[in-house]
Amino acid sequence: MAGEERAEDPPKKWVTQLPGAVVTEADLEHPEKGGQQGKDTIDAGKLQQDAKADAKTSDNPGGRGSNAGQESARLVQAGILPEAQVLDAAAEAKGLSLPKGDQRLATLQALTHLAQNPKLREKLAGTDGRIDRKDLTEALLLNGEIRSGSRLPTGIAGFLSDADKEAVQTLAANWKLLEKESFDTGDLSRFTIEDIRRNLSQDLKDELDRAATAGKDLSEGLSDYLKERLRTGLTPDRLEVAPPPYPGTDIPPSMVRTAEFSEAALKLFDRLNTDKDDFLSDKELAAALEDPRHKREDAQVVAALYFYRSRLADGADDGSGGVSKADLKSFDNLERRVTQDLADSWYVENLGYETASFRALDRSNKGYLTRDDLEKAVSNSNLSETQRKVAEIVLRHYSIMPGASDDYTLGEWRGITPKDLQNFSNALNKTDEFRGIKETAHALRRTFWGQLNQVDTLYQDNNKPLESINPEAINQGLINDCYFLSSLGATAYTNPELIRDMIKDNGNGTFTVTFPGAKNEPVTVKAPTEAERGIFNQPGKNGLWASVIEKAYGAYCQRNFLRRTPMNWAGGDSPTEGADGGGWYSGLQILTGKPYAHLIMPITPKNTISRSLNDSLNQDPKHPVIADTGPGKPFRFSENTKDGFARAHIFMVLGFDPKGADGGTVTIRNPWGGPKGTTSGEKQISFKEFNENFFNVAHGQD
Repeated sequence: MAGEERAEDPPKKWVTQLPGAVVTEADLEHPEKGGQQGKDTIDAGKLQQDAKADAKTSDNPGGRGSNAGQESARLVQAGILPEAQVLDAAAEAKGLSLPKGDQRLATLQALTHLAQNPKLREKLAGTDGRIDRKDLTEALLLNGEIRSGSRLPTGIAGFLSDADKEAVQTLAANWKLLEKESFDTGDLSRFTIEDIRRNLSQDLKDELDRAATAGKDLSEGLSDYLKERLRTGLTPDRLEVAPPPYPGTDIPPSMVRTAEFSEAALKLFDRLNTDKDDFLSDKELAAALEDPRHKREDAQVVAALYFYRSRLADGADDGSGGVSKADLKSFDNLERRVTQDLADSWYVENLGYETASFRALDRSNKGYLTRDDLEKAVSNSNLSETQRKVAEIVLRHYSIMPGASDDYTLGEWRGITPKDLQNFSNALNKTDEFRGIKETAHALRRTFWGQLNQVDTLYQDNNKPLESINPEAINQGLINDCYFLSSLGATAYTNPELIRDMIKDNGNGTFTVTFPGAKNEPVTVKAPTEAERGIFNQPGKNGLWASVIEKAYGAYCQRNFLRRTPMNWAGGDSPTEGADGGGWYSGLQILTGKPYAHLIMPITPKNTISRSLNDSLNQDPKHPVIADTGPGKPFRFSENTKDGFARAHIFMVLGFDPKGADGGTVTIRNPWGGPKGTTSGEKQISFKEFNENFFNVAHGQD
């Protein structure tokens, strides 16, 4: 749900074993070391026969069900394999655990998933058509939302599906196996199911089909094949791709990734530091944000610097003058640690499924891990390197881990349960460190996407302005001005001529906006830059008109503190930020120059609300309509309504069909500009649902 990271079903890991194979207890406990000879052995076939009897009596600290036998039945079939064998129940019942799946086979499966999913490849690859490890961690950073007020959430809900996320995590964790800096997306055609099996003998095909993924038990032939398949399957050759359009050049901008942000910002530093005091002040960064000379990759960096400036300035203890070079170097260290944790989340979440490994850390078999357990595990030479590594990572994030999953076990708030470990990557969203890196990633990516879909003229076709003046030009940025942008979109829908007539192009890179509600106070602003469009409204192919008006309204609010909300008394450092801080329905009045009517829905008769919608949207002259969802936290427990609409947020109302079911059909549009059919975009709901999810409705008047 928006604004709160959804507790996804944790990915089920790929763990299988050859039937009848002999596995030593040492192999089960330390698969990465290859096990030790001379120990008592356990026949895997015998374990399989024992599983049913053991299932009814075994406990299961692994957290995947009520007992080990049930959990073994959940073993997931590897994507490139037609069958999987269930073998781990009896081993778990004896306090053991099967080895984690062979990393080469897991990596091959992840590559196969990419081969079968072109949309995922498009999300991961840069404009050169290549994927490297930084692309993978960038995708993990962007995945999932963090809400802050009514502004566009940081991150993207559903950017990766559960299966996508599992494949990306696997590749990031096992990148060294590829022995490549990066690979062409075109190489992935070699990782179809048919291609992987093509050159195998029948014996090796049979072995692969039986999902023999425990490293020691792979035959030498199959093990060598997997290694060679990874080594030769991805070529180092570059793939030529057709670049997307970019104004004024055939060469598109590159996407600056979070891992490259610090270095890119350091290169810009001296140009931005105009007073040469070795600090980038808010004033200097605001000037850079509005400077049209910063384009392409530089614009992405400036947008992220400005948006993240307050957190950045705290990176190094070197004074309070703003962002310093030391702060940027500190960010680089933080980024490396956070993205490494994201990659290592594969190991952490795996341990949540591996009962024996969990028990090895849980010294008194409590069913949960305490801080003391983890501290001792870090230095315990009897544990595997992976187990110690997981303990160190989890210990560093201990404060947020017990609540990673609401599994309601006895130890839920006394320590970390297996389900908490299984949800580790989701829990990272709650840390301040992760949030800061995620915000930077989002600002960089959003600016880049805007550059690939931008029009630098007032309208897409300046000779046909009314074709561009529509609600699709409203795509709210990273400030809380939904109240104004929803009013602007609703006005564009009902009276585009009014929007056209309030803007004058001065022909020198500036525009003068005369609001109908403030005719004696015209506002002149510079054309919004690429960096400004990265963090504020992003009009896309519709031209600059919506961003020009947003910027002019922010400048109008900056002129008088009484025009701003209590959450924005200072007014911000850049013109657009004058509109920040949230608001009510004042946008309707200044945009139309006329009063508005406001209905509190819970105490207003339904027929009165229905009549106001019908009169405003279906009768001439039409009037803009907006609606809000009422207060959010701390006044409500949830940040969303019953049907998933963000609370404390104002939406456009773009249509009403009184003949629809349940009192009529209402068309709602979120100023975030998300996909149609979702609560973050344009969506049709019944009049009954409208009343259940919204709290106030306001409409213009004559």
